[in-house]
Amino acid sequence: MLAQLPQVCQPRPRPCRHRCRAAGGTAGPLQQLPTSYRELVQQCQGAITAALADGVLLQEVQFPPAGLESVPGDAEGNFESNQVLKHLRNIARLWQTADMQERLRVFFPDESELALATARVSDGTVSPAGQPAPFAEFAGRCTYLCEEGLLTTSGLSKLLGWHVPASARTAPDDVAYLVSQPSLNIDEMVQVAELERNAGRPRRTPIITVNAELERIRTSYYPPFWARAELDELRVLAPRFEAVYFLHNFKRSSGPSAVLFRAYPGPFQVLLREQDGSTRVVHTQPSYPGLKAVATEIVPRALAARRK
Repeated sequence: MLAQLPQVCQPRPRPCRHRCRAAGGTAGPLQQLPTSYRELVQQCQGAITAALADGVLLQEVQFPPAGLESVPGDAEGNFESNQVLKHLRNIARLWQTADMQERLRVFFPDESELALATARVSDGTVSPAGQPAPFAEFAGRCTYLCEEGLLTTSGLSKLLGWHVPASARTAPDDVAYLVSQPSLNIDEMVQVAELERNAGRPRRTPIITVNAELERIRTSYYPPFWARAELDELRVLAPRFEAVYFLHNFKRSSGPSAVLFRAYPGPFQVLLREQDGSTRVVHTQPSYPGLKAVATEIVPRALAARRK
């Protein structure tokens, strides 16, 4: 699948006004934070394209949906989810540019989310929900990760052998799997793992997760007794995802707020937002630092150095 790569036309990345070198960091011009969601989508498309060209099959995209300076929970959950879908539809236009949209498969968390995204229910009639449907006119292949129903939620479908895995809803000529928000519960990422194991890996089909909140798996967010076997597999899988586009805001009770930002193939940047609206890079490094390290080590160290 990597022989055919989507091409994206976009403005030349705007470099920061300065250079930065930090411990473990990288010297050179850095891509600047986006000033609009249109620019964010363009940067994201460029990052995905560059990563595909380098053979990166597992890609993570993470961004705040309710505002470029927002943090999770700033807006109501359904609003944030709908905003992700809108931006996801624009990201998917990357394959439209390359005339491959009909072979792009988009996974939504479950059948209900699929219906809302496409404005259609299982029998093909228009959904009466009245919700915005950004994928209603999408020419690609839309499907879902998790089946719904009592048998599925109780686990009986797996026990009785009636469970249909996500990989069964794929085709050998799929050009990529674009996975929307597999973050509400662990079962959604379990299905992503099954998709990677039985379809993505053997076919070398890229998987791009969008707002999967993989940090929950990388850290101890889930208690150790919760679905231990599934979590063991996911904790091996999650670090294999390359954060090709990552924008996460931190809010502080005192002092400037901070941002962790990365657009592949550039380094990860930690920036402080100043009161005048400007940003300042205080740390860079080539590998993902983790949100906890940014919040408890990198930002406090930068603030302490500024006070001296």
